[in-house]
Amino acid sequence: MAYLPDYIIKREVKAGRIIIDPYNENDVGQNSVDMHLGPFLKTYRDYALDVRKDPESINFVIPEEGLELHPGRLYLGSTWERAGSDFYVPSIDGTSTVGRYGIVVHQTASKGSVGFKRNWTLEISVQQTTKIYAGMKIAQVYFEQILSQPENLYDGDYADQTAEPPVPKNLMRPGKFLPYETFAQAIEKSKKVKIIDLK
Repeated sequence: MAYLPDYIIKREVKAGRIIIDPYNENDVGQNSVDMHLGPFLKTYRDYALDVRKDPESINFVIPEEGLELHPGRLYLGSTWERAGSDFYVPSIDGTSTVGRYGIVVHQTASKGSVGFKRNWTLEISVQQTTKIYAGMKIAQVYFEQILSQPENLYDGDYADQTAEPPVPKNLMRPGKFLPYETFAQAIEKSKKVKIIDLK
């Protein structure tokens, strides 16, 4: 796969094959499109989370004067723009300036799916106390060619997300995890393995 350069991104936006909304051509860089931070943030009420349960969240609106973020917490934000495509694989990463401030904008979810055309959730953390502002350039979206069209476009858990970031759905729903019995044989086998003390 290969990233699309600026002139192809602009062409595909005009053709409706890439969705950026709202769209400003000045945000198109050499091979990406700048994304701005929306005004909504969430963080978790509890420090200890259980992936079997939907976590409780605290909601914030970022005021005009900005909002301080603190290390040791995860904040869920979102891009103000909707971005995606039915024809290309989108991905997101922080801008280099944001990185130099020690702001991380995603933990693992940098790749999108073909067919996702919504606001991107940002999994934000900071290395030191840092004030952020709604509307700041925070990330860049890239588009990659795919060998052929998938049989089905994205229609997953977050297909309808908006500028207000969603809380994660629990990971232990039916069909989303392997039953513990799956591991029974491997666990039993491990009991027979001699553990070597490396001290």
